[in-house]
Amino acid sequence: MSQVSPELNSREDLPQAINHQLQDAQAQQQRVFKEFQTNIDHWVAKQHVECNDMVDIQSAQLKAREESIAVMRKQPTQNQPEKLEEYA
Repeated sequence: MSQVSPELNSREDLPQAINHQLQDAQAQQQRVFKEFQTNIDHWVAKQHVECNDMVDIQSAQLKAREESIAVMRKQPTQNQPEKLEEYA
């Protein structure tokens, strides 16, 4: 795990930096899991030819889920204010 950059301007930057690190770690975890799942799916398909359709269905479902997660991440969260200054 990497440490927070020493270039932070103030204590207010710390939560944002931690949040970015958390998001990066989660994205990396998702990439690794996707690769692992794909490898398992391909291995199963090679072992059991009749599973090819199931693997295709699961791959399509996984892709749809990833796309919906990407859309959700692009939308601003309702719980977080746009500007922190409003609450200062």
